[in-house]
Amino acid sequence: MWETLLSASKCVVLTTSALFVCVLAACAQETPADFLGFQPLSFERVASRSHDESIILHFEDPSAVPRQQEACEDTPKDDDEDLHDDDVEKADEAEGEDDNSYKTLFYRKFHGKYAATRCRYFSTILDALSVTGAAPYPVRVGSTEIVVTFVEGESVTLEHFESETFLPLVMATLNRFYKALEPVQDSLPERALLHLAETRVNKIKDKATKEFLRNLLQKWRRKFWRDLEDTARVVVHGDLHANNMIVNDGRLWLLDYGLCGKGFLIEDLARLSVFSQLSYEDECYMLRHWFEDKYGEELYKLFDACKRLAVFVWFLIEAQRLSAEDVRGAIFTIDVGGFNEVAFARGVADVHRPPLYRVKKLLGQSARRLKELFGT
Repeated sequence: MWETLLSASKCVVLTTSALFVCVLAACAQETPADFLGFQPLSFERVASRSHDESIILHFEDPSAVPRQQEACEDTPKDDDEDLHDDDVEKADEAEGEDDNSYKTLFYRKFHGKYAATRCRYFSTILDALSVTGAAPYPVRVGSTEIVVTFVEGESVTLEHFESETFLPLVMATLNRFYKALEPVQDSLPERALLHLAETRVNKIKDKATKEFLRNLLQKWRRKFWRDLEDTARVVVHGDLHANNMIVNDGRLWLLDYGLCGKGFLIEDLARLSVFSQLSYEDECYMLRHWFEDKYGEELYKLFDACKRLAVFVWFLIEAQRLSAEDVRGAIFTIDVGGFNEVAFARGVADVHRPPLYRVKKLLGQSARRLKELFGT
C-alpha cells in the first residue's frame, strides 16, 4: 500500500514539474505579437532596473512596421515662426525616403499596482512629444502595454559634454521638450525633488532615521522652497543623464520618462550638472540661458542646494536595496569614508549601478551635505 502511495506521489510531482517547465518555456518564448497584430521576425529582452518587461522587436520587412501618423521633424530654430512651404516639401521628401527605415520597435509592458497609471502617463507624454523630434513616438498603446519607435543612434557619454556645441544642443532640445509638455502639465504627477525625497523618506521603516531625514527636509523647505517657487515651473524630465540621451545625425533624443512630471526647471538643470559632471562655466551658461533676469549669486546658491538634494534623492532611490539596519548605519555613521562623489556621479552617468557598500557610504555622505546647508 505504502509503495503504491509513494509511486502515485512521484507521478504527481513529476507531472507538476513537467507542467511547470512547460509554462516556463512558454513564458520564455512569449512575444507581444498578439498585441501588435503581426509577428515580429525576432526579439531581444532588455535588462531593466524596474519590474517592467522591455523587448526590442526586429522586423525582416521594414514596410510591415506601422508608420507614425504625424511627421516627427525638427521644428524651426525660431519656434514662433511657421514652417515655410519649401521646408514642408523637404520634410515630406525626407519622410518619403524614410518609409522603410524603421526596422525595429520597442515594446514595454508595465507591471505592479500602478501599471495602468504609469502606462497612461507615458502615453500622455509621448503623444505630446511626438512632433518635437526629441522623443520616440507611440505606435500603439494598451492599458498596461506600449509600443514606440526604437531610437537608433549613438549613446551619449560624458565625453560628449566636453564639446562646445553639445550643451547648446541639450538646451535647445530641452526648450522643445518643456514647450511640448505645457498643455499636459495638469494631467501629470508632482515630481519636484523635495516631494520625491519626502515620499522616499516616508517609506523608511526605522523611526529615528525617518525623523532625522524629515527634519532635514523640513529645514530645506523653509530655506529654499519660496525661492524655488520664484523660478520657472515646468514638466521636468526628472532623470537627465547620459544614458537617457541618444544622438543621431545632429539630433538629440531624450528617453525614459519614469520621473517625468510637474517640477522646477532649475531642478532638471541641477540633475544634468551632477550626473554629467558639468563645469562651473557650463553651469553658469545654463543658468544665464534660462534665468537671465535672475542670474546672480542667490540663484547659484539655490542651484547648488538643488544639486545636493538631487544627489540625496538618487541615493534614497538606491537605498531601497539596503536593509533597514544598513540605512540607519549609513545615516548616523560618523565615518562615511573618503568616497569620491564625483567618481560616483560619473558611474551614474555611464549607467553602472553602484554596489551596495558604495550606496551605503554615499547615502550617509549626502545626508551630511544637506546638513551643511543649514550650518548644523
